[in-house]
Amino acid sequence: MKHLRSIIIGLGLIAGCNSQKSDEKIREVSNIQGQEAARNSIAAEREYVDSKAQAAEVDLEKRQRFYQALAGRYEGSILVNRSNFKIRFTLAPSLPRYVPSGRVRTWEEVTADLTNLSFNVQIVQWNPESSFSAVGCLVANVRPDIITGRINVSSEACPNFYSFQIAEEVTGQGEADPQMATSLAMAIGEGKLESVAQIQGRMQPTSNANVYNFSASRIQE
Repeated sequence: MKHLRSIIIGLGLIAGCNSQKSDEKIREVSNIQGQEAARNSIAAEREYVDSKAQAAEVDLEKRQRFYQALAGRYEGSILVNRSNFKIRFTLAPSLPRYVPSGRVRTWEEVTADLTNLSFNVQIVQWNPESSFSAVGCLVANVRPDIITGRINVSSEACPNFYSFQIAEEVTGQGEADPQMATSLAMAIGEGKLESVAQIQGRMQPTSNANVYNFSASRIQE
């Protein structure tokens, strides 16, 4: 009887030991699976963020093409109260064009460029008989519409509101052709056009209800 009791106790101890080892094995497998799932999750998240960053880089490059194509100085004329005045626009991008270095930039880096990219625009008008009679303003954070090719300049620093479009050929001081501007903007975005030759638009003073058309051509420097 004692011998049988000893055998039963021994079997119980063995079963308990095996059960403990089985539990440890299950925990070990669970830990391995959990770590692998965590690694896969991190890898998937990194791949998703990288794909977003790459898509943002494509968008940034398209915008940079437009900014670089439009950047520069334009000079032309504007008819105000039957008198011809000279007008000059200087457009300078707030950021230099990013040159890829082979490194995939982070989402934060690319979105920072997208957020901060804008034009600083200086506008000067003067009587051609006296360049010392000039008036003008400097406006920051001007963002063009890269789809329509239109730029609006409005600020408390400017006594006038300016709205103009990119143009291929200036044929006077009539209204700008929006279809031409859209076509040119598309060509710039596709890398088929590197430089804007002319701009054409209108000026609206804040002191009266008149609208004055103007045109200006790029100054080669």
